[in-house]
Formats: sequence, structure tokens, C-alpha cells
Amino acid sequence: MLYGTLAPTGVGSADIHPLGYYTFLWLWIKAFGESFVAVRLLSISAGLVSVTLVYLMKGLDTSLQQRMEPQDVIVHSNKLSMLPAMIFDHNLPQSFIGDQPGSRTDTLASNAQQVLRIKADSDIQSATRNAERVWFIIYQRSIEEYEANGFPIHPDIKYLDAEYDLKSEENWDGLRVFLYSKNPYHCEQT
Repeated sequence: MLYGTLAPTGVGSADIHPLGYYTFLWLWIKAFGESFVAVRLLSISAGLVSVTLVYLMKGLDTSLQQRMEPQDVIVHSNKLSMLPAMIFDHNLPQSFIGDQPGSRTDTLASNAQQVLRIKADSDIQSATRNAERVWFIIYQRSIEEYEANGFPIHPDIKYLDAEYDLKSEENWDGLRVFLYSKNPYHCEQT
């Protein structure tokens, strides 16, 4: 069967592919044709991307584990970098900044967050909570989207630049990792 397979369930048959798969497959076939190889390339491509992302996130996780200090926090700009990262070490102090209420982006429901044992913070200020050091993780594309919309700097980075000193910046194949340390001069001013 070209558009999916049926798996026996003991009572009948059930489709093993989610609806989104068929949507992507339909678009894929429109772009690349219906040959056996072209149709199978969608799954192969998705698998290769998944393996690459897992490898990337495992490397980043190992790097963070080696450099973390006891009072550090890791703040992801959104759930898309947080979800793969939590697979490797659920004990790292990680959170993500939740989507704005009423935004068009998908938000993890609070029940899903409870099951996954993760939490969303409402903004960068609450995510950092006076931490001495902050590891901020954001996709380069997110930074570029803000710049394309006329913002000179991503608002979370702007806040961190004002409240902390930037100690290091790394690029993990499109995933930017910033290390900030508390700015003692700023603390004296407030």
C-alpha cells in the first residue's frame, strides 16, 4: 500500500501512521514523485534528521554537565530545544519560556508539562530568578526572525545582556548557547 500500512491488532487492523505523516507524505509525493525510492526517502530523511538532532543534543548535554556549577540554571527560549534536552538528563536545572498567551504557536498544556516533569516560565525574568549563572539556549533561526521583524536584538538576550555579563557564546549547528554570569556592578546599582 503506497500511503501507509496496516498492522494487525488481534481484533482487526489499525493504522500505524499518525495523520500528520500522511499530510507530509502527500506533500512529499507532490514534490518528489511516487516511485518506491522517493516515497521511502521521507521516512529515511526523518530518521537521519532525528539521529542528527539526538547526537547534537547529547553532545550539548554532556558539555553542559561538565561545565555546570551548583547554582546554574539552563533556560531554553522555547520548548523545541527543551524537549530533546530533557531526554538526556532530567536532573539538570532546565526550564523553558512558555509561549505568549493568545499566540499562534502551540503550547504544551499544563497536564503534559506535569507528565513530562518540565515547567514553563512566563518570561526570562522569572526563568532566571536571580541565578548567579544562566545558560541560555536559543535557535539561531529565532534570533533571525526577531531581526527580520525589525528588532535589533532578541528581547530575552537584551534582558540578559542588561542583567548579566556574557561569558561565552557557542553555536551548536544552529542552536546558540550563551553563558551569562551575574553582573556585580548591576547589583550595586539597584
